[in-house]
Amino acid sequence: MIPFGMGRLLRVWSRCFLLIPLCCCVWSLSAAPVTESHPGYLNDRTEVALDEDHLLVVEVSLGAFNTQETLFIYRSPDVTLIPVQPLMDVLAFPVQVDPETLSFAGWYVEEARDISVDILSNRSVIVGHEQTWPSHFRYAQDGFDLYIDQQSLERWFELRLELDLSQLSLRVSSDLALPAIAKLARDKRRSELNQRVSKERVPDDYITNQYDWLGRPQLDLGFDYIFENNRGTQRSVKAFSALGTMDLAKHSLRFSAVDNTDRSDIDLTLSKSAEKPGEFLLYGVDAYELGDLTGPTNELLFASVKGRGVHFGYGASSLEDQNNQIVIEGDATPGWEVELYRNGILLEFDVVSQDGRYRFESVETFIGLNDFEVRIYGPQGQYRTTRKEILVGGSMVEKGAVQYQTYVIERDRKLIASEFNEEDESSYFMATELSWGMTDYITGQLGLSQLSLQSDEVKRRYIYGALIGGFWGAQTRLSIANDLEQGIASALSVKTRILGLRSNLEYLYFDELISDRNPSGLLSDQLSLKLDGATRFLLPNTLNYRFSYDRRSNVDGFKTESYGNTLNTSLAGFQWSHSLNYQPASDDDSEDRVTASLNATRSWMGWRLKSGFAYGLSPKASFDSATVSAGYKNSGRFSYLASLSHIAEIEEVTQLDQTLTWQFDTLDLSLTNSLTSKGFQSLGLSLNTSLGYDHAEQEHYFSHASQVNQAAVTVKVYLDEDGNGLFDAEHEQGVENVRMRGVSYWRNLATNDEGLVTLNGIPHLSYQKIEVDPKSLEDPFLKVPKKPEYIYTHAGTHRFIHIPLVPSVEIEGLVHYVEGEQQVAVQGLGVSLYDDAGELVAETSTEYDGVYLFESVAPGRYWLEFDEDWLTRRGYVSPGRYEVFASAQDGVVYADPTVLAAE
Repeated sequence: MIPFGMGRLLRVWSRCFLLIPLCCCVWSLSAAPVTESHPGYLNDRTEVALDEDHLLVVEVSLGAFNTQETLFIYRSPDVTLIPVQPLMDVLAFPVQVDPETLSFAGWYVEEARDISVDILSNRSVIVGHEQTWPSHFRYAQDGFDLYIDQQSLERWFELRLELDLSQLSLRVSSDLALPAIAKLARDKRRSELNQRVSKERVPDDYITNQYDWLGRPQLDLGFDYIFENNRGTQRSVKAFSALGTMDLAKHSLRFSAVDNTDRSDIDLTLSKSAEKPGEFLLYGVDAYELGDLTGPTNELLFASVKGRGVHFGYGASSLEDQNNQIVIEGDATPGWEVELYRNGILLEFDVVSQDGRYRFESVETFIGLNDFEVRIYGPQGQYRTTRKEILVGGSMVEKGAVQYQTYVIERDRKLIASEFNEEDESSYFMATELSWGMTDYITGQLGLSQLSLQSDEVKRRYIYGALIGGFWGAQTRLSIANDLEQGIASALSVKTRILGLRSNLEYLYFDELISDRNPSGLLSDQLSLKLDGATRFLLPNTLNYRFSYDRRSNVDGFKTESYGNTLNTSLAGFQWSHSLNYQPASDDDSEDRVTASLNATRSWMGWRLKSGFAYGLSPKASFDSATVSAGYKNSGRFSYLASLSHIAEIEEVTQLDQTLTWQFDTLDLSLTNSLTSKGFQSLGLSLNTSLGYDHAEQEHYFSHASQVNQAAVTVKVYLDEDGNGLFDAEHEQGVENVRMRGVSYWRNLATNDEGLVTLNGIPHLSYQKIEVDPKSLEDPFLKVPKKPEYIYTHAGTHRFIHIPLVPSVEIEGLVHYVEGEQQVAVQGLGVSLYDDAGELVAETSTEYDGVYLFESVAPGRYWLEFDEDWLTRRGYVSPGRYEVFASAQDGVVYADPTVLAAE
């Protein structure tokens, strides 16, 4: 029986919710563009909201030069938004941007090309002539930067801005001679003449990986209660989940616990890594872990094996990622939706299983940078993200270096016994892989493994090896595996990239070898070809395309083939994606099969709208399924999500799911509702929160934002009164309202009145730069006297960093030569300023009176060098290097006058 009043509540709740998404979706998908002057409408001055889901961090290249500068750009289905001031800084255009007044002015390329843009008045003036306002202009601002759509920037500054998602780079070019490119060319020539050795991007004195005896736990917590009524059969479902990390006994402890009506499960893993990459924890080992593990993968023998066990080794296990296909998995709250992106393009969907795991099998990698991002969405609009970067091609083991990995895993068992596969027969998986750098471009690999197939209890032992060659634009892998009892297999994979077209070719051959990859022993060979690229030829927007071909042949002669293609682009405000799959008739199937799907998404007035349609074309035309969803999230505390789907493949059913969410500072609270045309109804309540510790405020806190799978650092910014680089708590004060560069959301964090700020989001065992944003310093004469800090640490830990500020100084000098009895000023001579470590700090040139000036320089010892090319061309003898010492008390430092002598 339904409790008194529950049945009426379910019916009222369902009927009220039923009207909302249908009206909104139909209205938005069919509405014609309107022209009212209102943010969010398609008018000449349209402001769009910045969505972290659309954020890409890209490197900027100018012509053939990589600047090593990064930009935070936002690429949505509708528009690509680029920050104006950072782009101007990279291009060395003296353009000043005012985000508050939505305007900018200055000149580009040369002083004659002046430009002035005022967004509020829809007015742009270039070289004294007012321009026609762009027809589809878009902009955004976050209080720090002004973002403008790609097409408008290209038009105003006479640029070509090409976004390469495969490499996460923004290539900037122009028909005009860009001064920044000329400067990079000069720097290259000087570097070649001086034969300077390029320095590492990460200094040797970075903050290393350390473990505490007892750290503070960071937890993501979730609770759900659902009441279900299925055609009169009622039940209630309760679920609790906890994900966390912390330091324990000088190790890192990662754990997840799930307890619900149907099952309970616990994962525990202890791990430890060396302080620095390449160093030892103990002899021959730089990292180990024990507990609940996931093993490696091999294209011929085994998929990643899960169970309890131990793993240890030396050197990065990145060669596993050089396979044609990899596995990406992790922990998350059960029932949450997971999306996998590669370089900003959506690849696959998944739902977190009841044991708190998500898993993407057979994920393709392509030549170059593969920036995988896993986005996890909770039912109340929560958002989690993890990243994994894989560089395919050229990332071989260094010549002469050796790496190895060893795994011993009891398959399908947990460290703490639970309901997870406890009834199945257990078996042990063991594997040892050794890799060594044969040359700079070829790596050899040798492995031994033992496993029992899930289909039988026979222990099989294998020896396998591979040769991996990484060359510019291509990578080749040749693998072979041998069962010590019987059977052999081989594989060849080739990855290339030619003019933006990336291709993967893989061929597998099995000769009586039985393994996880060929458990029945029936597979004879398999061929796979993937092509991936983008074009804009004669199209209004970039078209991303992907074509695939797969063929499998069995030893009995049975063969299957499939062809597929996926196209996606932006058009009329929508992001469109169409997939088509063709399977020719096989030996036991006389009919060809053609299936397809069409999907469209759009962001509109605070709504995120999605629709999908799956259908068949052969052997007969058919409708398979359709889905329409609408999500709304305002700038405050409320969000709404609804989806309506109809499935007709086996038994027709229509389902409506809805969620109302209220987001508080400490938690997310939501009500959920679901009903189907088959008489199923449910009503649920969900709570989600995270527990963390703010070292700046010295207190625990609850937050709706995730605290797991990341490290934290607390920064103390202070005024270094005595200039010794050490914080004196009694005499030196913290500096307030200072922001840090780096992770995008750090821009919204600033130091408190004690000069403290805690930064979350430090990646696990990857370098992270910690650097003050000089634009946030309220006193323009303050300067950071040392280089940015780098930190290398593990998830779940916390570190503390001091960053001093000192008053900046100016360095001024004079260059002249003697003609008769007169001193003649030297104009246009380039002057470079190097720090005591030999790194270039700033460049300038002498003015008409022979004076050169370096402004806003941190105190310290420097060296001045003069442009030897300039001096040689004009017949002067190089005066050599000049040493200059700048003290914080000086204000202005006057270098000794430089008198040039003729050769």
